[in-house]
Amino acid sequence: MKSRMFEFRLPQTLGLPRVVVLALLLVLAIAVISLVVMVGVAVAVVGLTVSAGAALWYAVRRGLNLGETQPVQKPVEAPTEWSSGQVHDVEVEVLPIEELRRH
Repeated sequence: MKSRMFEFRLPQTLGLPRVVVLALLLVLAIAVISLVVMVGVAVAVVGLTVSAGAALWYAVRRGLNLGETQPVQKPVEAPTEWSSGQVHDVEVEVLPIEELRRH
């Protein structure tokens, strides 16, 4: 027994009425696909417009706020020097992960 789960059948019409029904179904499918595409394009255009508007808004706000005081940054201090003048050697041993997990 063959499975006919997804089989589409038109009513028992022949000739011109069958061609008209198939043409109407084709037009309906094209209309639905183009509607989906147009809605997608509209959503993308609205999103890009909102994003560009927000970027412009924040750029204008930043440009207008140049007269305000900027937060004062502390000057970078010179590095402290060793008072003893000694040089210190530091050795570091890198262990593989397996050895660290054993400990």
